[in-house]
Amino acid sequence: MFSRRVAATSISQGDYRYPLLKVAPILRRATLAMANLEGPLSDRGKQLNMFRGDPRFLEGIRYTGIDLVSLANNHIMDYGTVAFLDTMERLTAAGVMYVGAGTNLTKARQGRLLNLGGVKVGFLAYTELGPGFTYTRVPQHWAATDELPGVAPARAD
Repeated sequence: MFSRRVAATSISQGDYRYPLLKVAPILRRATLAMANLEGPLSDRGKQLNMFRGDPRFLEGIRYTGIDLVSLANNHIMDYGTVAFLDTMERLTAAGVMYVGAGTNLTKARQGRLLNLGGVKVGFLAYTELGPGFTYTRVPQHWAATDELPGVAPARAD
């Protein structure tokens, strides 16, 4: 999460890479580095819950060598659809792949199949839905539909 104390410390250090500096040497040596992006990276949107990171934290993600992030979590839409869409656009522009969310249900469910040193590896990400927000579930209306952006819902259909 690139908000609250993490954001305050990064600002005081003058470096949006700060939270990831110590793990960067390890992750950069990896064939592929994947992380969970637990909240949108945007300067827009209406606060619905608590987390939103400054888009400049993408500097840290790129510096660290993170290649792929999961957006299927309970905070990615904390600042609504506009911040969520900003995040996907910014990740794409930065060359960071993502799974677990999309501009519609088909795209949200779309995985990534990568060839890593001659081995094909697939990545999927889904999140649990519930009747309302909890620490482990997201509201059902955050799920992507055929017409609306959102997270990839973990459900039987």
